[in-house]
Amino acid sequence: MIQTFKKGSYRIFIATVLFTTTLSVAVSLPSASGSSLSVAGVNTPIKSNDKLIPEPEFINYNRLDRVVKQAGFTFEVPSVLPPGFYFNEGTLVKSKGSAAFDRVALTFKANSGKYQQQQFVLEAGKFKGAENMTDTIKENIKELYGSSKFEIEEKDLTIKGLNFHRINVTIQGVVKDSSYLWERGGVSYRLNSRTVALLEQELAVLIASLKLPDDKMKSTYINKDLLAVDVVDGEDLKLAASAIGFTPKLPLKVSDYKLNGALVTKKLNFSAPRNAKDALTRVLVSSYENPVSYDGKNPQWFKLLQIKDDGQYATFKANKQVVFYEAPGEQNKVSASLVTIAGKEVLRTAPYPVAMFGTEAVAYFWVDSGVCYQAVFKKDQVKDPQTVVAALIKTPPVQFKK
Repeated sequence: MIQTFKKGSYRIFIATVLFTTTLSVAVSLPSASGSSLSVAGVNTPIKSNDKLIPEPEFINYNRLDRVVKQAGFTFEVPSVLPPGFYFNEGTLVKSKGSAAFDRVALTFKANSGKYQQQQFVLEAGKFKGAENMTDTIKENIKELYGSSKFEIEEKDLTIKGLNFHRINVTIQGVVKDSSYLWERGGVSYRLNSRTVALLEQELAVLIASLKLPDDKMKSTYINKDLLAVDVVDGEDLKLAASAIGFTPKLPLKVSDYKLNGALVTKKLNFSAPRNAKDALTRVLVSSYENPVSYDGKNPQWFKLLQIKDDGQYATFKANKQVVFYEAPGEQNKVSASLVTIAGKEVLRTAPYPVAMFGTEAVAYFWVDSGVCYQAVFKKDQVKDPQTVVAALIKTPPVQFKK
C-alpha cells in the first residue's frame, strides 16, 4: 500500500486486475458485424505521445523515466541506495482540480542485506508550504492508525544542511512509523518507512545523494517484475509490446464497448504458471465497458488478455480443460470445449466462479500468429459475447510510427 499525501488516496495491487479509467478518442474501422471497431495505430500509426485513454487519478509505473516524463514538476531522487535496495515502483497522483500530476511516490525495496523485505517511500509534491504537508500527513496517520492507541511525536532537526520535520508514530512506546519532511526548490518531500532503524542509519546518505534524475538513474531504476504497469499512451504501449514480446492488438472500441484501462501484468492473471520462470511471463490486459445494462443491474463488461503462446493453448485443447491461478498453491481447473467463431477455432470454458466478480465468468481462448488471446465475460451480463470475440479475432495488431 502506498499512501500519497492526499487523505484517502491509496493504490492497492492484487492478482486480479481492476480498471477505473475512461476512453478518450478512437480511430474507426468496420467490424465483422458491421458495427464500429476502433484500433489504435491502424489507419494512422500511433505516436509515442498519443493518449490511448485519459489520464486517471493514479498511474503506476515500473520505470523512473516514465514517472519523470509524466510528472507535472521536477523532483529530486536518491542517486545512492542502501545496500540491497532497488527501485520497485513509481505512482503518479493528480490531486483534485489539478491539470497535471502534482504528486509522486517512489517505492524502494530490499531483496537482500540487513533490511531484506523492508521498504521506504519517497514522496514529492507541489504543496503550499511544509506546514500544509505536515497537516496532511498527520491526517493520513490518524486514518491509518485510527483503531489503535497511538501517539504522534514531532521534532525539528537539521541533516546535511537541510531542515527537517520528523513525525514518528508510537504505539505503547515503540516507534512504528517514521517520516522526515522537508522542502526544497518549491517541492515538498516526505521520506517514510516503518523500519525506523533504516531511516535513522541511512538518512544522511540518502539526503546527500538527492539530485534531479540523470540518464543513468533513469536507465537503471527499472523493475521488470512489477505486478501491474499502467498503459496510458503510445510510449507505454511500445514498452508493453517489448515486455510481452510481440505487437499487441488494442481496440479502443468494440461494438458498443469502450476501452477503459490497460496494463501489463504477470501470467498469473492469464492462467496458472507451470513454474517460477513461467510465472514471470508478461501479459497485456485491456478492459472494456458498455454502460447500457443487459441484466438490468450491471454495465456490460469484458477484458482482453494476450500472451505469447508457448504451447499452452494446445495443452488446454488436448485436456479439454483450462487451468487458472487462484492463490499460491491453488488452481481452478475449468472444463472447456471447441466452438467456431468468425471461421476461427476457439476454446470456450464452462462458467466458473470469480470471487471478485461476485458471479461467474466465461472465457474464450484462441491462437493467432503465435499469440494466445483470452476474452473474459461476466456470465449473463453481456448480450452477445461471440459477436465481440468475432470482432476481436478480426482486429489487426497496432502499428507504431517509426
